Amino acid sequence: MDEEETRLANVLSNIEGVGKVQAMIVREDGAVKGVLVIAEGAEDISVMLKLLNATATVMGVDKGVVEVYEME
Repeated sequence: MDEEETRLANVLSNIEGVGKVQAMIVREDGAVKGVLVIAEGAEDISVMLKLLNATATVMGVDKGVVEVYEME
């Protein structure tokens, strides 16, 4: 993970119920095209929605470019 991805993962991991987080930001010509978040607590739908909303807000992107998955 690069510095921005690490910062995002650190912020998201502080949300209650989230646990460990990994993040990947996909850019094209400097613009964010997608954000992938993998988190331990994402099996809980309320945690997944918190991760989705927080990621979209922090990154300044539409929720449609954010994907959240449960960590193994």
